[in-house]
Amino acid sequence: MYFYRKGKGRFRAAPADTLKAALAGVEKRRAQEAQIRAWAEDLQRGSVPEALRAILPQLLYQPDRNRIETKALELACETTGLSAAKLFERAGVLPSSHDYHVGAFFVRVLSAR
Repeated sequence: MYFYRKGKGRFRAAPADTLKAALAGVEKRRAQEAQIRAWAEDLQRGSVPEALRAILPQLLYQPDRNRIETKALELACETTGLSAAKLFERAGVLPSSHDYHVGAFFVRVLSAR
């Protein structure tokens, strides 16, 4: 990020604006990783952050693996060894596994149309 390769063994310093953009991207990724870890820790403790509550059906039935909310859920699931449904059931936002399966059925039926 600091240098451009000009040839074998030759480098040129990156322009200041390119360097600024690259450093801003690194800082953004670092902040996202910190947010992911914080949400995952909340999930492991049994509480669901508001950002995850807002998209709960999407996280359960059609997760977008590029979203940081999904990455936090996957990290919490991996750490605890529980599935997403069991993790949310333990946190109290999913009443029962029956509700999860009924919701999955309706998502499949409605998406098939």
